[in-house]
Amino acid sequence: ILCVEDTSDWAHTPTRAVVSKADAQLRRTILVATKLDAKLAQFAMAEDLHRLLNPRDVAAAHPRLLAGPIFTSVPPLMPVDGFSFAQAIEAHEGSLTTLLSDRVGSDVYTSRIGILALR
Repeated sequence: ILCVEDTSDWAHTPTRAVVSKADAQLRRTILVATKLDAKLAQFAMAEDLHRLLNPRDVAAAHPRLLAGPIFTSVPPLMPVDGFSFAQAIEAHEGSLTTLLSDRVGSDVYTSRIGILALR
């Protein structure tokens, strides 16, 4: 089950509440957080980013979560064909990964950024 969230506060996530009705322990659920670019703009301090990217509330509430959270973001301009779209996503996620690594002073979250992290 793919659970897509748009949240800055992991304690209050309505989508996860709905998904947990079908998969109570989230053993079959991958948690994906969207709009990473907006969240990077919202959180200036490294401590805030660590809390967002490593949500202890989620781990405590769902210790058997299949995967995640994985963080994604769609480029602001949508290319017209699939190949261009894939290239735009790759470039956008690469810039977000670089920015995030600079902001937190580590690349510890790199493996959880982007669509390829879903594999």
